[in-house]
This record gives sequence, C-alpha cells and structure tokens, in this order.
Amino acid sequence: MQESFYVGLNLGSSQCYQSVINSDSALRLARLIPTSEQSLRAAFANLNSDVRVHLEAGELSNWVASIIQR
Repeated sequence: MQESFYVGLNLGSSQCYQSVINSDSALRLARLIPTSEQSLRAAFANLNSDVRVHLEAGELSNWVASIIQR
C-alpha cells in the first residue's frame, strides 16, 4: 500500500521550511531548504507516494507550485 504524506511549506526569499507528516500524523521530516529550483525539486524527489502540499500564500507560491508539480 502506498503511504500518504502531507507537506507544509513555509516560503521565504532565501530559505523555505518543509515539514512532512504521514497519514498517522507522525512527523517524518522537518528541515530548512534553500529557496531554489534545484533544492525544491530535490526536497520532493524522495516522496514517491501520495503527496498533498500546503503552500504558504504569497509572492513565491505560483513559482514554487510550478516547480514541485509532477
């Protein structure tokens, strides 16, 4: 069975904060990542399952959404 992940992404101009919980509400990952296309792609590359993302609304939201969509 495929595991589900829920990702919260707080966006900043130089760094983003990513937190990942599973369907049992267990925290699987919490980290700061640089705000760059390469770093954002890498941050989501290992989440090979059902992923739901909640982005902070702001100036970077559309750009980040276009990067992390599969």
